[in-house]
Parts: sequence; C-alpha cells; structure tokens
Amino acid sequence: MEVYSCPDEGVLATVSGEIVRTFERNGDKYVAFTVRVSDAGGRLLAKVEHTSIYGLRSRA
Repeated sequence: MEVYSCPDEGVLATVSGEIVRTFERNGDKYVAFTVRVSDAGGRLLAKVEHTSIYGLRSRA
C-alpha cells in the first residue's frame, strides 16, 4: 500500500480498481488487482496492489 496524501475529515473519496491478471498455481486460482483511492478532485490519495486466492483446488 502506498499512501500519497491524507484527506481532511469529511472529504469524499472514490475507490476504483482493476484486475491486472489472473493465474493458477498448484491448482489454486489467483487474481491480482490494483485499487486506487482518489479525492473528489481526482487527486490520488492511495494505491494498493494485492493478490488473492479466489478458487481453491480440490483437496480430496
């Protein structure tokens, strides 16, 4: 997570994101995405790059 600026209290923020890629490793399914937080004027406040598992392989 990168924080570029802290908004004043009460300032509205917009959160948007995009999927960067999906991939499979050892049978599990992953998604990598980037989330951006901006103020009402469009100024970038923070950015998060994250990878999550969204599908587990069968453990049977």
